[in-house]
Amino acid sequence: MPNLLVNGNGRNHLVEMNIPTSQWANTYATLQFGRADATSDRGDMMRIVAAEANTTWQMRSYDRTTGAILRQEGGTIVNAGGFAEIAQASAPTDLVLGVSVWTADKPVQVVQYSCSSSFDGSTVGDPFQINLLPVERFVQATVFQVPTDTKFSKHLLNLLIEADTNDPDLTDQLKEITIDGTPLWTSTAFDGPSLLNSRVPGTQLFVVRLEVPVDAHTVVSPSLPFGGYIYGYGQVDAYGWPLGPTHMNDVASDTMPPQSSAQPLTSTAWNGVATERFNIPAQVRPRPLRTDQVDAGIAEIGLVPGATNLAVTVTYQPGSSRQTSDTAAFTVSVVDPSKPASGSAYVLDYAGNYSTTSHVYVPAPLLTSTTRDLNFGNVRVRKEKELGLVVNNPSSIPIELDSITSTLPIFSVKGLTVPATISAANSVNLTVHCLPQTAGQQLDTLRLWYSDTVLSVPLRVSAVEPVVAVDPVVDLGVTGPDRRICSGGKFLISNAGTEVLNITNVRKIDEGKSFHVDTNACPLPIVIKAGETFDLACICFQAESRGGYSTRIELTADHRTELYVVDVVASVDPALSVDEEFIENGITIATGAGGSKLSWQKGVTPTSWTLVDLRGSVIASGQIASDSRECDLRTTLLPGGTYLLSVDCKEGVWRQTLQI
Repeated sequence: MPNLLVNGNGRNHLVEMNIPTSQWANTYATLQFGRADATSDRGDMMRIVAAEANTTWQMRSYDRTTGAILRQEGGTIVNAGGFAEIAQASAPTDLVLGVSVWTADKPVQVVQYSCSSSFDGSTVGDPFQINLLPVERFVQATVFQVPTDTKFSKHLLNLLIEADTNDPDLTDQLKEITIDGTPLWTSTAFDGPSLLNSRVPGTQLFVVRLEVPVDAHTVVSPSLPFGGYIYGYGQVDAYGWPLGPTHMNDVASDTMPPQSSAQPLTSTAWNGVATERFNIPAQVRPRPLRTDQVDAGIAEIGLVPGATNLAVTVTYQPGSSRQTSDTAAFTVSVVDPSKPASGSAYVLDYAGNYSTTSHVYVPAPLLTSTTRDLNFGNVRVRKEKELGLVVNNPSSIPIELDSITSTLPIFSVKGLTVPATISAANSVNLTVHCLPQTAGQQLDTLRLWYSDTVLSVPLRVSAVEPVVAVDPVVDLGVTGPDRRICSGGKFLISNAGTEVLNITNVRKIDEGKSFHVDTNACPLPIVIKAGETFDLACICFQAESRGGYSTRIELTADHRTELYVVDVVASVDPALSVDEEFIENGITIATGAGGSKLSWQKGVTPTSWTLVDLRGSVIASGQIASDSRECDLRTTLLPGGTYLLSVDCKEGVWRQTLQI
């Protein structure tokens, strides 16, 4: 590689799975591959492939330190699927160096190739290709694995970060980027400029290259999108692939329901028309944006459950093929014209949106209602809501109402005892009650029966409720005699439901005198929105004697009569007591990203230290130099938990708990 380079030792056949052309984009940026053992730096071969005919493209490459333009290329790719290359060569020559930025007026794919070892003048390396990640698909977090095969001796990571160089918070945003939890800007493994000094002059890009060890790695950037690729070299061998991109959904979101209407065809039938014409913008883009509204198409036409004496005939039968037209016709007809008919037809699109048309057939006399349906909206579980319903008798004769029924027990009717007579040209007022017992969308039909006829009124409710999620046992941990610990960070109450949770009372329900509820730390009521978590820090513990202690804490919520009871435990270990005289002499522990360190002032002469776990096992120990003022406790590789640190001093022994 390049292909015109004749090498009698053999050739590599490079194949890479392309992403769909709908995912191609207009802007790409890349940094040349770092070499493992090259005697010269000749850059990389590049290819730009066009998704559409007559695509105009441009490339500029920059010196990553000075920003000087190293090379400019451009042109027009005449055919869809055609490509341009920089460059095929029959002998070693300079290719694309530094940072290159590629732009096109139509979607393209840019491919970067590692050249042959003989082209680079080295025995280390081999051809590979990477389909580059467009700037539009940059991500803010990714996980990647470095190969464990020992034939690869060097592994490199190229990162390209897109930033607003006018943002006053830019430096802080760059410092937020981490690799494996460590701030990237502090790394000592950069090959070239460090992160904060890596902006390519004249661009919005920060570009770094660093060597990474064999392992799984995580890169997180809370504020700035990034792209990049991982690659490596061995003896006449190499590999490379891009970091995980984001891919746009080929089908843009559809949140608009179909439009449906029905007009009388005869006294017993209606002609219906359903349309999907809510594209925003009206002219659908070849590659829709995520914010576009693009109709998904009509999927199904049918009757809402509870419809009586009605049938639907559709000219398009869902299931055989996807509806490609924006219009579908249907007919709603009365099955038995001698009997009343009522109900609704629905039109459903592939995105799950729907609309309905209502149909009523009356072989007079017929009862009517003042509303097509009763929608209770959001109702809290086990809370009752009522809506009024007026039933009319427009005929000139009385109508005997035999019964009123519904399928779900959560709905009931009050205000009228049946059977009942509705006088001619008169009406009755009903009160329909809804008392949901479980959360979720619930549909039903209220049926008013009279003379073997029924008046149907659709019912719907969205039942919501909070759900308390809390551990049944909360362990406050181990402390020393007369040392106070509280539940902050340990007693977590989550709302896993769909409605606001109100905790109205927190109290202790037993005689655990060593525990108390500090109401100042969590004033009531505690309001927890759906999906959120509250840290209950007001349960505190303090005792003198060794041993385990427990109490029971009762939580009262306003959405149910049952109480939530949580067992809270803690224990006292005299070994965790602290010598106050030594504390006054200035022995302190500082814990940070680099682990825990012990430091002291004059007047204390420590000689050695020991770290044990709560089972009494020695985890680590060490000697302390007589002329030092601090000591590294080597805690960075220890699992999280509580440990006991003992420091032997000429003046005595100092003990302290250490939380990692």
